[in-house]
Amino acid sequence: DNQKQDKIDTTNTPTQTPNWVNTDVLVDVTLPQNTSETTTTVIVANPDGTTDEHIIANNNNDVIISVTQDGEYKIVIKTTDGTNKVETTQYVYVDKTNPRVDAEYETTTNSIKVNATAEDATSKIDEVTYTLKDGDTIISTNTTGEFIGLEDGKDYTVVTTVTDKAGN
Repeated sequence: DNQKQDKIDTTNTPTQTPNWVNTDVLVDVTLPQNTSETTTTVIVANPDGTTDEHIIANNNNDVIISVTQDGEYKIVIKTTDGTNKVETTQYVYVDKTNPRVDAEYETTTNSIKVNATAEDATSKIDEVTYTLKDGDTIISTNTTGEFIGLEDGKDYTVVTTVTDKAGN
């Protein structure tokens, strides 16, 4: 079980840059003083379009929500004491899936050019790096995929590394 309790800043809105995480998350909604007159409803809009509802009432003051699937979770917290209402909306962004990469190579007698196509359906691509190796020795690392001035007839390995915004 990969669940991890995390203190995640969930106050960002969709118009801000999301803070993606790449692990399961337990969101602990804790209220400072829930009295017998206070009721809090926590509504979770899941990435698949379903909605879960959790009610905190009768002097209870917290609920823990497990966030495990890839995607954006919208969490609406509504509190009422019968007279006053307070509503807060928070977001959690989860992406546990590795990005995909396809690479093609163009070679000459002294150069290698890598043409890579990377995709990530959830948090999108953050960075693509290319590492040129001679055996186990790293010769060069860059983000262009171009390596020139190579020794003719020598075997090299190029490792293409793709990272999404969640760090996968």
